[in-house]
Formats: sequence, C-alpha cells, structure tokens
Amino acid sequence: MPNVPNFTQTLDVVASLTDDAETVVGLLYPVTVALVNETIKLHGHVNVTVDATTTALEIGIRRDSISGSLIGLPQQVGQTAAFGAGSIVACDIDVEDTPGALSGGTYVLTAAATGATGPSTVNAVTLVARVD
Repeated sequence: MPNVPNFTQTLDVVASLTDDAETVVGLLYPVTVALVNETIKLHGHVNVTVDATTTALEIGIRRDSISGSLIGLPQQVGQTAAFGAGSIVACDIDVEDTPGALSGGTYVLTAAATGATGPSTVNAVTLVARVD
C-alpha cells in the first residue's frame, strides 16, 4: 500500500479582500503526486468579516496562481440582501484534482466578496490536500 501523504498549509496571504475582486487568500505547496492516476482531494475554508454591501462570499481553488486552472466549481454563501457591515461569513469548498505526475505543485484558495464596495477582512484561512 502506498504512503498517503497529507499536505496542510494554513496561511493568510492577504489581510483583506478589495471590493469584489477575486483574490488569493491562501496557498498550499509543495504538493507532490508520484503516480499519474492519483487524486488530490482538496478542502478549503475561509472566514471573512464583510463590508456593508456584500451579498455573497465566493471561494474557489486554482492550480498554480490566480490565473491558473479552476479546480471544480466555486462555492458560494449568499443571500438576496446585503449581509450588513461587520457580518462574519464562512464558506467551505471540497474539490478533487487529478493532475498526473506532479512535483512541487501549488494550489491557491481564492475569495471574492460579491457586491462589496469596500474592503472585507479575512479572519481565517485553511487549505488542506490529501493524495489518494
């Protein structure tokens, strides 16, 4: 049975989200996959204090950087009206990636505060990978 490594990196890359732009909030590296048929299971969590006009918090996981391939579908916590200033919103995402052989790969966790007209504070970020 092969060794099943876990990779965990909890890191705040930015202190705030600017307006409603997608921003890297966490990263995970180096991720190594020895066999081409192995799957990387990724879990991300973001906790944000949103600005007064935010109607949703959307998070995603990308390979390499903000311009890298989106893995799976983004997840969103939202409502029809703004959350209200100072509201704390949390969002989780679980996706799988089969990148083939990978040595020292990077995954980034991104977040965007939809409808925001000012900064939202990133309180906590977690990004975890398991190779199966």
